[in-house]
Amino acid sequence: MTGRLAAAAALAAMIVCPSAMRSQRPARPAERFTAWSRPVFPPAEYATRRALALVRLAEDEVLLVSSAEGTSAGETFRQLDDFEYFAGLEVPQSVLAIDGHTRLAMLFVPPRDPRFENASRPNDFPGRPLASDAALRALSGVDSVLPSTALDAYLDEIAHRHGRVVLDLGPPLQGPHSTPSLVGARSAGETMAAFLQARAMPLPVSNVYAIIAALRMVKSAREIAVMRQAATITVQAIAHGATQVRPGVDERPLTGAFVGECMSRGAQRVAFTPIIKSGANSLWPWRILGAQYDRRTRVMEDGDLVIYDVGCEREHYASDVGRTFPVSGTFTSRQRALVKMVRLVSDAVIAAAKPGVTFGELQRVAQSVIPPSAAPYMQASLYFGHHIGLDAGDPSLADAPLVAGMVFTIEPWYYNHDDGVAVFLEDEILVTMRGSENLTAALARDAEGLERLRRAVAASPTAGDRAVTRDGVLQFTLDRATQSVVVQDLLNGITAATTRVCSDPRSGALSDDDVSFVVRCAGTPTLAYVNTASYAVGPPPPTLFARRRPHPPGLQPSRKNEVIVVGTIHGAHRTSTRYGTKVLHDLLREMRPDFVLTEIAPNRLDAARREFRATGTIVEPRVVRFPEYVDVLFPLTREFGFTIVPTAGWSRPMDAYRTAALKRIEADPARRAEWAEYEAANHREDSLVTVRGADDPYFINSAAYDSIETAAHEPYNRLFNAELGPGGWHNINVSHYGNIARTLDAHVGEGKRFVITYGAGHKEWFMRELKKRTDITILEVAPFLDRIGANGRR
Repeated sequence: MTGRLAAAAALAAMIVCPSAMRSQRPARPAERFTAWSRPVFPPAEYATRRALALVRLAEDEVLLVSSAEGTSAGETFRQLDDFEYFAGLEVPQSVLAIDGHTRLAMLFVPPRDPRFENASRPNDFPGRPLASDAALRALSGVDSVLPSTALDAYLDEIAHRHGRVVLDLGPPLQGPHSTPSLVGARSAGETMAAFLQARAMPLPVSNVYAIIAALRMVKSAREIAVMRQAATITVQAIAHGATQVRPGVDERPLTGAFVGECMSRGAQRVAFTPIIKSGANSLWPWRILGAQYDRRTRVMEDGDLVIYDVGCEREHYASDVGRTFPVSGTFTSRQRALVKMVRLVSDAVIAAAKPGVTFGELQRVAQSVIPPSAAPYMQASLYFGHHIGLDAGDPSLADAPLVAGMVFTIEPWYYNHDDGVAVFLEDEILVTMRGSENLTAALARDAEGLERLRRAVAASPTAGDRAVTRDGVLQFTLDRATQSVVVQDLLNGITAATTRVCSDPRSGALSDDDVSFVVRCAGTPTLAYVNTASYAVGPPPPTLFARRRPHPPGLQPSRKNEVIVVGTIHGAHRTSTRYGTKVLHDLLREMRPDFVLTEIAPNRLDAARREFRATGTIVEPRVVRFPEYVDVLFPLTREFGFTIVPTAGWSRPMDAYRTAALKRIEADPARRAEWAEYEAANHREDSLVTVRGADDPYFINSAAYDSIETAAHEPYNRLFNAELGPGGWHNINVSHYGNIARTLDAHVGEGKRFVITYGAGHKEWFMRELKKRTDITILEVAPFLDRIGANGRR
């Protein structure tokens, strides 16, 4: 975990084997990080989270976040929640630093992954470089990736400038068990704190739990999309499990069946050990039942109730849902009355959940509807629930008022040891702008519906393979019953399309570049490609992003690539006398690029390319909006051999989501001041650009223009970025740049020329990031304008 420990691990991995052993190593390259793992979300998501943390950090504070240790005794690697939240990378023995002084995010990782090293078994352990792999920076969006051996020097630097380290040490211990255990394992934060205080230059440490809890309590649009998936999988797995409940069945096979259902429906694992308990077992909380090795082996009997308190985990996000079923198939009158009572309590709390309400108020609502006779047996504290997210018990602040984006459970428990009966109902609640939404409402909550689920005949699920695009926006599901692929827009909560693929589909998966959902059909050697933009079946797309070529660690590229960022003005190119399409045509001819990185989404390029080759025109709806491509770039392909690379991170569902969110903000009387500030910034930008020359190619491609755009976007970014989800200004730029960076990483050291063509407003954002790279030379646009004799003011 520490720099010294990681250095020792790296040193051990470098022990030289005898030459005879070395000669047996297979002649194949080391493994690459991206061959095994990709973050759940695009870089914009993690960059936004780190930016929000920076807002809350003092200038002299540095937040250190440790990764999981990484070695395995058989269990699958699962990254620690805070590291997953801020970095999204499955790297071991690493530390993320978010520095309030420099405003930078730095990742310290082992030079090589120790888990891929074993000198005695070179065929099985080919090695995997980490610190030198440019993919880590591109995928996480951090400012720099450094070897873990550099951590000690960085900590010394913090000490010299009298900085302070803040760590997530967990909530303050309270109550009779507030004394730390003598035998308990330390948390990652506690381990780091002990290391920092034992150094030759000790660093002061304080607890940042409250800040991290405040951040993680409010989920982004992408997080909510994944949590919807996890909730849906859990609902389906519970419904399937209910059909297997009957007298004579042991609790253990029900538990195993639930785990299997989670996995078969797309979960990576269960969110926690499933709690499926019946009869006398149902009267006891998990902490007591789970304390015994062989307690959960009860065979269910007629007249029992069985409680499911379970959750599937999807893409690191937990679900937690509960229902009570009658083992015999029918509730007794007493059981039915209790199910109704618990549901009414739950309904009342859910109805009261809305922005501005506190958990204390929700607790009072619950207490007001609990019958006096039942009150002694309602055993949950606070508001009968808990926050949920990366963990089934996400960090939270008890006194925080509800805000849109919070997700928590409502779970009134009824434990009656006097009568020997327990009833449980648990749902996941999302706070929205105007109220709340029950994410698990599709699973029956009333006595009659629970009975129907119990008596239903188990059926094989008709849904086949599922996959979600990396941005968390679209889910593609192969439905074998209808021979179709169902496309769900997870951001907007709608079914976007149902596309028939073939008569006997067998399996489906997304392509690595998210361009196609590829379906294998029985009886034919061909594959069906469902395009992720049009949702239609089409021909196989070409490879869009070249694979990164291995670059020897520590060796600088022999030749730097050249990068030119050209700001475009879209439709105005067709009417401008100074920056018309001919100017852009001549400019690109003069630049003679090897690659042109475009504001075209990867899943749009193939259709546009086919149209242009067949007819000389383009009607693809997204591409046709850009005359710089339709009138200039595609025609130039007949003359030059450059490669068009689609790098836009934009999609139709994201546009719909952002448009709806902006309309809500504009119509909200409480936010008139914010909207006025946003509009005023736009007016200032329009007036300044008009005065300087809105179609002057020299001005559009100047640092002066970039400074105007930076100021213009500041209110928009500060006020609305997080709320607009993937369509927020910062978020979408990080998504765009993530594709740009991956392309540049694929050609390090080749001495090629890359021209980036985006709307001029994006240019200032890209330039800030490009200037951080050491493998490229950035060329100005003005000298090329001079060469073609462009008409503009200097």
